[in-house]
Amino acid sequence: MILYDRTARRRLAQSVTMAETPWMRVVGWLHRGTIASDEGLWFAGCDAVHTLGMRSRLDLVFLDEHNRVVATHAGVRPGRFIVCCPGARAVLELGPSFLQRSGGLLGHELALEPGVDQAGSKAAVTASVLRARPPGAGASSTRRRSQISTASR
Repeated sequence: MILYDRTARRRLAQSVTMAETPWMRVVGWLHRGTIASDEGLWFAGCDAVHTLGMRSRLDLVFLDEHNRVVATHAGVRPGRFIVCCPGARAVLELGPSFLQRSGGLLGHELALEPGVDQAGSKAAVTASVLRARPPGAGASSTRRRSQISTASR
């Protein structure tokens, strides 16, 4: 998805994923050595994150219930136990230098919008986070669908 600044009417990041599943919320960026400044994860219903086990610095953006920026933290180093903003309702984890590139965001309303890939088709840009499933995750449901379609023939 594309991160859009509704206040300034501009795109901020090209590849932001909602961390919707428990697995995505736990794994986050743990499997990544580097994160581009236009990549991000949006954690709804959250006012704190940690960087334990991370290998890259992060820029953090805390949002209120109306998705307005209430706090930012640039270049948060790996190994931090907790970074929080009491009262925040969501946290965006973005690659280092995102905040420097984006300029002042405090008070701006942010939104996620469907992306459009280079071929022009709509695409929810879900980078490597979805590929970072535990071994065997999803295989049983694929196998089940295959068995169902074979049995109905």
